[in-house]
Amino acid sequence: MSTAPRGRRPRVVALVSARMASSRYPGKALVPLAGRPLLAVLLERVASARGLDAVVLATSNNRENDALAWVAFYRGDLPGALDHARESLAWARRAADPAVRADALATTSFLGFLCGQPYEAMAADAIGRGDDAMRGRSWTEVSVYTTPRLLSGVELLWSYRLDEARDVLEHELAEQQRRGMYTVNTEPLGLLAYLECHAGNWQRATQLAAEAVDVVEESGQSTTQLHVVYASRAWPAALLGDVDLARRLATDGARGAIANDDPFNGAWNEFVLGFLDLSLGDHASACRHLEVAAKFDLDLDAVPPGMTPFLSDLIESYAALGRLGDAERLVDRLDARAGAEGGRWASAVAARGRALVAAARGDLRTAESAAEESVPMLDGLNLPFEAARSRLVLGQVQRRAKKKRVAREHLEAARAAFERLGAVIWVERARSELARIGGRPSTPFELTETEQQIAVLVAQGRTNQETADALFVSPSTVQASLKRIYQKLEVRSRTELAARIGASPSPDASP
Repeated sequence: MSTAPRGRRPRVVALVSARMASSRYPGKALVPLAGRPLLAVLLERVASARGLDAVVLATSNNRENDALAWVAFYRGDLPGALDHARESLAWARRAADPAVRADALATTSFLGFLCGQPYEAMAADAIGRGDDAMRGRSWTEVSVYTTPRLLSGVELLWSYRLDEARDVLEHELAEQQRRGMYTVNTEPLGLLAYLECHAGNWQRATQLAAEAVDVVEESGQSTTQLHVVYASRAWPAALLGDVDLARRLATDGARGAIANDDPFNGAWNEFVLGFLDLSLGDHASACRHLEVAAKFDLDLDAVPPGMTPFLSDLIESYAALGRLGDAERLVDRLDARAGAEGGRWASAVAARGRALVAAARGDLRTAESAAEESVPMLDGLNLPFEAARSRLVLGQVQRRAKKKRVAREHLEAARAAFERLGAVIWVERARSELARIGGRPSTPFELTETEQQIAVLVAQGRTNQETADALFVSPSTVQASLKRIYQKLEVRSRTELAARIGASPSPDASP
């Protein structure tokens, strides 16, 4: 039996519960009870306990509202989330701990950003207070999960300010590693993986996401967090054409999201499945997945369009299926977000959507103009895959308009961009369009950087598995790449490949 004085027990329980409530894990870490998190109910009961002083009461109410804000966000209730965040901030002003105020400022600023009410001064204040609070203290005393700087990085990422976001997120990851915050590395790792997917650095994205998966599995968080990191690992796999791996991870991730009552991360897993089907030309299946993802976007109604970039893929599948009215409604929605943070991306993909809809109606002049508008905007944002997709649409429209020369130029540019990225499925789509024009291409098919790496390792005597391990890709990716390499170099075996490349055997090569 505890010998602690009775008068101190409510204070101790309140402080412990407040720290638990500040953990921003969706799902089972905040078990619902009568529509509210179990921890929030616990805090409410503790707050009414006799002997609770004003400072602890402020802290417990702050943490309760902070927890409620994040639960509302993950469930798609953005106005409710912002209301709870503001209430959390009001209580934080009465709390003694500067870390409490830093978290409340960060949460309110972030949700204000999503509502189209950016609080930049508040975000900067949160980061400064958070840094001050961390000096000379254990990180578990200050912020259990999402730090103010990390939320600032998310805002930059969802605004497509990728270089700035990378600097902030890499700084945060380095700080976490310096402080031994291993169990929460998953957030910056996963966010950096998404960022590098946008930026076209897919091998780097694969490495970061794989590390995030390892952290979750090794730290015992699989029940509540594996579905989150599966989405960040599945997306680069889908982009690189590793169909089986991407589908398995995203399918398991979608199931895990349902089990954790986490529609936000469920939407991301459904997005990967939809993108994969779109890439393979199965637009009916793509729509089924993308509509689930888009529902979260539409229900949340966040102002920055970059938060959930699901709509552009759904527009393409709707257009391919002849659902032009549905496609146009989503194009209009993206256009309406053009003035928000990340609005240039929304304008660019909306223009591509208009091109697809106009082309489906046979209005090739409007389609060509819209596609031409999309390409330079995406180039300016340094989004190479999205720019290549718009070039592919432009070339398709020009081919249909019998403008063979310019169509070939744009299709070959799209094909070359896809090859540089390693987007094997999209390379074949571009080649198929080029084949419909006929004639000889004006430029040869050269090996992409990834294909060059695979060719050298295989020529040195590495097996497909060894090559895959060395490059952090799957054996099926190596096998598919080898098929293209043989075709491009006009060789038929590994021996001929070694002779063509002139590679010397690797000391690590298998006998």
